[in-house]
Amino acid sequence: MNLKLGLLKNMKQTFVSGIVLNDRVVPGRGGPVLDANRLRVLVEVAHAGSIAAAADRLSFTPPALSQQLTKLEREVGCRLVERGRTGATLTRAGEVLLEHGERVLGELRDAEAAVRAVAGHRADRLSLGAFASAGKVLLPGALAAFGHEHPHVRLSLSDIEPPDGLGLVTSGDLDLLITHRYPGVPLPRAGGLRRERLLVDPLMVVAPTGHPVTDADPSLVDLADEEWICGGPGIHNRISLDTAAEAAGCA
Repeated sequence: MNLKLGLLKNMKQTFVSGIVLNDRVVPGRGGPVLDANRLRVLVEVAHAGSIAAAADRLSFTPPALSQQLTKLEREVGCRLVERGRTGATLTRAGEVLLEHGERVLGELRDAEAAVRAVAGHRADRLSLGAFASAGKVLLPGALAAFGHEHPHVRLSLSDIEPPDGLGLVTSGDLDLLITHRYPGVPLPRAGGLRRERLLVDPLMVVAPTGHPVTDADPSLVDLADEEWICGGPGIHNRISLDTAAEAAGCA
């Protein structure tokens, strides 16, 4: 059984947030290609947020990694990364190449896995990413059941807060990602990936003991004049609240 589907089956048996797994189909291409190792450098810089952090991950020195980025920029004929004191930021061209680079790296990992399978080697690793509360509450039972069914597989779990992580699935650094999305917040782009909904978690209004709303079933209209503690503008839970308030006519 496909290990990713096996773990997904166990998770669906133990809990019903959302999961993303790589299930890509990329058409073949002809003509000259970019250096895959330099694509990997760009992907790592994007994921790590700085040249120094990416260099550490890849066991490069920062100057050597920066040199590889420069060669990649020379190959494509434009700047891909803006280097600054606070980190590295991808240009628009860099973002476009990142999207393709993640898929290329994922395809290379899939190709290696396919060849190893033909040669009779069983998959022995599965990498999973999840946000903190999912890792604490939702996963233990599923991972225990999966480990019992597949004792030869070494599982790794990374703490990844939404909306991050989709690029790691695309590039093959993660096999599965458990993530979540607030209502009103658009789904991130996830080309070549398959999403599976696991559960819908209700949003609750919390009030202090003795507050009038605790003795009723209030609507957002009833709570429009109350003081709220919520994320700032642009934060996902705030976007969700603003969307709901607008729908209720009390924005």
